[in-house]
Amino acid sequence: VLNESQINRLSEADYKVMAERFEDNHDCNIADNDQWYNIIERYARSTTLTLEQAEKIMAENNGNLDLSHSDIEKLPEGLTVKGTLDLVGTAIVELPNNLSVGGDLNLASTLITELPKNLIVGGSLDLFGTAITNLPKSLSVGDKLNIRDTKIKTIPVSVQVGGEIYHDKGVTFENAKSKPAAEIE
Repeated sequence: VLNESQINRLSEADYKVMAERFEDNHDCNIADNDQWYNIIERYARSTTLTLEQAEKIMAENNGNLDLSHSDIEKLPEGLTVKGTLDLVGTAIVELPNNLSVGGDLNLASTLITELPKNLIVGGSLDLFGTAITNLPKSLSVGDKLNIRDTKIKTIPVSVQVGGEIYHDKGVTFENAKSKPAAEIE
């Protein structure tokens, strides 16, 4: 039996191992076990998503990874999402390098301040209400780009956007091939 001090020092991986071992070795009613409840409660409040967890969620949801309004603060390196990645309402502050999203990427109203280099989004990219100030030069967006209510003032010439760009008044376009949508007054 662990005391409260020991429990507080356990990592997320420790909780997962303990929960699996407890489940494998106990035949009792786990709802009546305070230590089990403590382990599960802490594991459920995890703020870091593992690649294994992400793949399981996507397998159950047609390639989509909907983490909106969850406690997730960190995504795993090497993450590739075949469908949509929705992070609205999360406390996430950064995305992993070389993130690839086959569908839409929704970052509206998150705490993210910059996008990773080599970000590829096959669908639309929604940055509404973020504190992002610049777009990476290698950004590729297959459909629409929404930069309304951000601090982005320039769309670099190297940024590729396949659809319309929704923006506030005063944004300049280095790329004449971009398709700006109506400005917000």
